[in-house]
Amino acid sequence: MDLKKLGYFVVLARHLHFTRAAGTLGIAQSSLSQQIKVFEGELGVRLFDRDHHSVSLTAAGKALLDDGVCLLEAADRVAGQVRAAAAGPVTSAT
Repeated sequence: MDLKKLGYFVVLARHLHFTRAAGTLGIAQSSLSQQIKVFEGELGVRLFDRDHHSVSLTAAGKALLDDGVCLLEAADRVAGQVRAAAAGPVTSAT
Protein backbone atom coordinates (compact mmCIF):
# COMPACT_ATOMS: atom_id res chain seq x y z
CA MET A 1 0.00 0.00 0.00
CA ASP A 2 1.41 3.34 -1.07
CA LEU A 3 1.50 5.70 1.93
CA LYS A 4 1.28 8.79 -0.29
CA LYS A 5 -1.96 7.57 -1.86
CA LEU A 6 -3.22 6.56 1.58
CA GLY A 7 -2.56 10.11 2.73
CA TYR A 8 -4.50 11.47 -0.24
CA PHE A 9 -7.35 9.13 0.66
CA VAL A 10 -7.41 10.32 4.29
CA VAL A 11 -7.46 14.00 3.33
CA LEU A 12 -10.25 13.44 0.82
CA ALA A 13 -12.19 11.32 3.32
CA ARG A 14 -12.00 14.18 5.83
CA HIS A 15 -13.04 16.88 3.35
CA LEU A 16 -15.43 14.83 1.17
CA HIS A 17 -14.76 17.44 -1.49
CA PHE A 18 -12.13 16.99 -4.21
CA THR A 19 -11.32 20.67 -4.75
CA ARG A 20 -10.87 21.43 -1.03
CA ALA A 21 -8.85 18.26 -0.46
CA ALA A 22 -6.61 19.05 -3.43
CA GLY A 23 -6.08 22.56 -2.05
CA THR A 24 -5.09 21.15 1.33
CA LEU A 25 -2.65 18.79 -0.38
CA GLY A 26 -1.31 21.47 -2.72
CA ILE A 27 -2.05 19.47 -5.86
CA ALA A 28 -4.46 19.85 -8.76
CA GLN A 29 -7.95 18.40 -8.35
CA SER A 30 -7.46 16.28 -11.47
CA SER A 31 -4.26 14.80 -10.01
CA LEU A 32 -6.04 13.92 -6.77
CA SER A 33 -8.90 12.32 -8.68
CA GLN A 34 -6.46 10.27 -10.76
CA GLN A 35 -4.48 9.13 -7.70
CA ILE A 36 -7.66 8.08 -5.89
CA LYS A 37 -8.76 6.05 -8.93
CA VAL A 38 -5.34 4.37 -9.06
CA PHE A 39 -5.51 3.63 -5.31
CA GLU A 40 -8.99 2.15 -5.67
CA GLY A 41 -7.70 0.03 -8.56
CA GLU A 42 -4.77 -1.23 -6.52
CA LEU A 43 -7.08 -2.19 -3.66
CA GLY A 44 -9.75 -3.58 -5.97
CA VAL A 45 -12.55 -1.65 -4.24
CA ARG A 46 -14.36 1.68 -4.55
CA LEU A 47 -13.57 3.89 -1.57
CA PHE A 48 -15.86 6.77 -2.52
CA ASP A 49 -19.26 7.18 -4.08
CA ARG A 50 -19.16 10.31 -6.19
CA ASP A 51 -21.35 12.22 -8.54
CA HIS A 52 -21.32 15.81 -9.79
CA HIS A 53 -22.67 17.14 -6.49
CA SER A 54 -21.33 15.00 -3.66
CA VAL A 55 -18.64 12.65 -2.42
CA SER A 56 -19.23 10.05 0.29
CA LEU A 57 -17.33 7.10 1.71
CA THR A 58 -18.34 3.59 0.74
CA ALA A 59 -18.37 0.86 3.38
CA ALA A 60 -14.84 -0.06 2.25
CA GLY A 61 -13.75 3.58 2.58
CA LYS A 62 -15.16 3.78 6.10
CA ALA A 63 -13.34 0.55 6.99
CA LEU A 64 -10.04 1.94 5.70
CA LEU A 65 -10.24 5.40 7.27
CA ASP A 66 -9.44 4.70 10.94
CA ASP A 67 -6.77 2.11 10.21
CA GLY A 68 -5.37 4.31 7.44
CA VAL A 69 -4.91 7.18 9.88
CA CYS A 70 -3.20 4.80 12.33
CA LEU A 71 -0.88 3.54 9.56
CA LEU A 72 0.13 7.07 8.60
CA GLU A 73 0.77 8.01 12.24
CA ALA A 74 2.85 4.86 12.73
CA ALA A 75 4.87 5.60 9.58
CA ASP A 76 5.59 9.13 10.86
CA ARG A 77 6.62 7.73 14.24
CA VAL A 78 8.98 5.20 12.65
CA ALA A 79 10.51 7.85 10.39
CA GLY A 80 11.14 10.03 13.45
CA GLN A 81 12.76 7.15 15.31
CA VAL A 82 15.01 6.39 12.35
CA ARG A 83 16.07 10.03 12.07
CA ALA A 84 16.76 10.16 15.81
CA ALA A 85 18.83 6.96 15.63
CA ALA A 86 20.81 8.33 12.71
CA ALA A 87 21.55 11.52 14.65
CA GLY A 88 23.18 9.44 17.38
CA PRO A 89 22.78 9.56 21.12
CA VAL A 90 21.99 12.85 22.75
CA THR A 91 24.64 13.92 25.22
CA SER A 92 24.11 16.47 27.91
CA ALA A 93 26.55 19.34 28.29
CA THR A 94 28.12 19.58 31.72
